[in-house]
Amino acid sequence: MDSQLTLVDSHSRSVPPPTGNILLVFDRDDMQNTTLYSRGSCYPSYVVSTVQDTTTLYAGNGACIATVTRRLLRRDQILLPGRKPINLASWLRAPILSSL
Repeated sequence: MDSQLTLVDSHSRSVPPPTGNILLVFDRDDMQNTTLYSRGSCYPSYVVSTVQDTTTLYAGNGACIATVTRRLLRRDQILLPGRKPINLASWLRAPILSSL
């Protein structure tokens, strides 16, 4: 066995293969306004759009998935299609650490 081959990992600089079925790629480094594509696709999978304090997530076909409204004095809210707005803190609950 050649010792030089064991000193350098030839795969360390390459992108690891995806482990799931879908790998999403952001079109730019902006979590508030971006388009996400499935790897190898030219069609958007999701679009994230933020105007002032409201962020909306759309499916690639243009259907609204969710809208999050950030508020200064009141609680932040999330609106899911066909449902009433609910407080974001009620929808995303922090994990509770159990005692040992």
